[in-house]
Amino acid sequence: MFADSRFCALQMFLMKSSEQIGLKMHQHNPGSKTNKVIGAVIVIKLVVTSYFSCQFVGSWINYYQQTANTYPTSLPWVSTKTDCEHRGKEWRNEKCWDSEHSMLF
Repeated sequence: MFADSRFCALQMFLMKSSEQIGLKMHQHNPGSKTNKVIGAVIVIKLVVTSYFSCQFVGSWINYYQQTANTYPTSLPWVSTKTDCEHRGKEWRNEKCWDSEHSMLF
């Protein structure tokens, strides 16, 4: 009880002191129009950012699914069937073919 009375006295002293120097104590009103507008702006930014983040991640997933496919290509620096087969590639139509070529190569 003694601590409560000291707290109240301190609070009264601070309020009087602030009024003397021209400060006014404002209470926070969570239902004010300004707070509602700020909350709406934050929600809109969150939704827009989430949308573009999902689009970005989706495009990367699609890119890596496409590049995971392999495409056969000829190796022009390999000119003999023996050299081609020694490398583990396929000799076809007088060319050495690499069937494991990736688009990222």
